[in-house]
Amino acid sequence: MSTLKVLFLSRSTLTTVPAGDTVQVLNTKKALERLGVSVKLELQPNRWSKSYDLIHIFNTIPIQDIYPAYLWAKDSGLPIVVSPIYWDAAGWVQEIAAEPGELKRLAWWEATQYQRREVFTGAELLLPNAYLEAKQIQKDFPGLQVKYQVVPNATEPAFASGSAARFRRRYKIYGDFIFCSARVDPRKNQLALIQALAGTSFQLVFAGTPGDAAYFRRFKASLGEKNHYLGPLKPSDLADAYAAARVHALVSWYDTPGLANLEAGLAGCRLVTTNRGTAQEYLGSEAFYCDPNNLESIGTAVVQAYGSSVPKGLRTKIAQEYTWGRVGDLTLTAYHQILND
Repeated sequence: MSTLKVLFLSRSTLTTVPAGDTVQVLNTKKALERLGVSVKLELQPNRWSKSYDLIHIFNTIPIQDIYPAYLWAKDSGLPIVVSPIYWDAAGWVQEIAAEPGELKRLAWWEATQYQRREVFTGAELLLPNAYLEAKQIQKDFPGLQVKYQVVPNATEPAFASGSAARFRRRYKIYGDFIFCSARVDPRKNQLALIQALAGTSFQLVFAGTPGDAAYFRRFKASLGEKNHYLGPLKPSDLADAYAAARVHALVSWYDTPGLANLEAGLAGCRLVTTNRGTAQEYLGSEAFYCDPNNLESIGTAVVQAYGSSVPKGLRTKIAQEYTWGRVGDLTLTAYHQILND
């Protein structure tokens, strides 16, 4: 049997501006290669060739990069599989008193939805990360007729074996703390977490790359004495931070499901996360959910999580179900389904 050859296409900044989709794409590639699939990732249009069995496109949020990739893929005549990594990226902008920059993003989102519909319509198969994501696509694009197969997101086993002692020695942060690992960005909502816990005795520790520059400046100005920002952490240091944290809080406007939720859950953290997106499908009753637009809801969820026991069942579930090996198996099965139809 000849080697299956797959072309991965995604946004041009996938590796230079890493985010959750970067983790998903690169680890899916590794998982498939371990199964004997030949995978080529291309981010520059002028380097694409057509010597593949199928094309797999990732992330329809940055449609300005994805739509041209889709048009080329469609012209190639090869089967197309799409991992949408989709949510209503404009809904939260409408809900808050948005700044002018965010309102421009809303206008752009609404003006480009027709391109996402075309990408979804032209795919042989969608691979959403959750059933809730599939439902959101069906809601936002009424009448869309396309097959889908859920392929969940995943995490690395190494996040289960961090060292709390090593973290404390390195960063000189002692006592219990609430940890938040996320890009510092309006959608990740770190300022709301700080505001919700202002006046409490909770110690907050943040890690992540700066996103929106104006938001990052406001975030840094709001930290106060008992809160810490560590900047971006490499995976081993991040595992140590999870091991040291009592609670991990990801109070985003939406997450699908938020890779930090899986990482922190595998490490044994108590979890607070958003009620928007797909986190509930992954975490079930073993996490505490908050309304990202309600400071009281955020604060209450943190207090409840802080006083709870470690969610051991969730740790086992993540270790068994949300692995990159399983992602590779499910993705390869989906490829065979398309190629054998």
